Parts: sequence; structure tokens; C-alpha cells
Amino acid sequence: MNEKVKLPKFMCDWLKQNEGILGVYPMVDVSTLNRERNTAVDVETWLSRNTTNHWKLIDALRYGYEAEPEPRWGIKAGNCYMDASDSWGFDNVTPKAVIDNDAYWTIKKAADEIVRVLGFGEVVDLNNEGKADEPESEQLYYVQFIKNDGYSFLNSSDSDGLEISDNEETEYIKTKFTMPEIEAIDPRYKTFAVPVEEGEQDEN
Repeated sequence: MNEKVKLPKFMCDWLKQNEGILGVYPMVDVSTLNRERNTAVDVETWLSRNTTNHWKLIDALRYGYEAEPEPRWGIKAGNCYMDASDSWGFDNVTPKAVIDNDAYWTIKKAADEIVRVLGFGEVVDLNNEGKADEPESEQLYYVQFIKNDGYSFLNSSDSDGLEISDNEETEYIKTKFTMPEIEAIDPRYKTFAVPVEEGEQDEN
């Protein structure tokens, strides 16, 4: 696991407060934290909610952790967002502009109440708003002719054409290809296509 575990900010703060009592033995640390959790109501609630949070805490101690993005609840009406929380003004702006203008709420109930008073609009999660419309990046592949061999990757360059070498991509050498690009070079190479994420493991 390469990424840090995302935890609620209050959990990150709580863990930092207790760094002094943590050692190098994970099971001991978990037991110690379990005894300390009743010192903070929000921590007690979060850990008591479900066992998934227990595993997240264990992963956080093992791989490191960082705070989840702060909740940012905005109000949307049609294609416009409320971008002035003091005057309740709407404009055709991006979610980022709303965040930059501090026209959001960290507590959803507060935004819900404004929508109720207005009689129109909807509360949306500005952190995720618009992401569903973003095009997904196309999967990239290495063409690796010999498994576990870090020097058996297909390279392509304007100067040298096709060669076999490592998988380091540079400004002039291409080692990552989309599936249509591989098929255009030689349909038989599809057999040797390896998702970039897997190929990284064999680069050495």
C-alpha cells in the first residue's frame, strides 16, 4: 500500500496527541489507543461505528495517515451555484470558485436549512461535484516480452524506431502505450501487454 490512509481530521489530531505513547509494536499501540479512545467523544463514536474503521486505524498506524478533505457543502440551482453565502447570490461558476469564495458549509444541516428557506436548489458535495463528468484517463500498458525481466520492454522513438530495453519513459522514448496504439504496432503484442501499475514492479 503506497498511499497514506485518509482519516477524519479529528482522528489525525487525536493520533498526533497520542504519538508520545506509541512505540514500535503495532498490537501494543492498538491496545493502548483502544484504552485512550474514551477520552474523546468523536473518536469513541467513530471507532464504535463499525469494524471497518478499526481496520482503517490499523492501516493508518502501518502506512501513515492524512486528513480527509474537509467537507464542503454547496448549494446548486440548475447550472448555477451559490457563490455568496452572505447574500445568498447565485452565479454560473465552477465548484472551485465557490470554494475559493468560502461560499460553502462544513455541516450539511446548515446548507439543508438554507435550501428549505429558499424553497429551491439542492445541497451538493463540492469536493466531488463535476468529477463524474470528467473523462476517465485511458489505461496505459507496457509491452513486456519476458516476465520479470526489467530490460524486455518495448521502446518507441522517432530516431530509432522500435527497440527492446527498460521501461523508463523520456521526452524522446515512449514505453507506455494505449491498447489501440499496441494493436497499431502489431496486434500480436497484445499478448505481452502489462498494465503500467504491474510493470512498475519489474523495472529493476
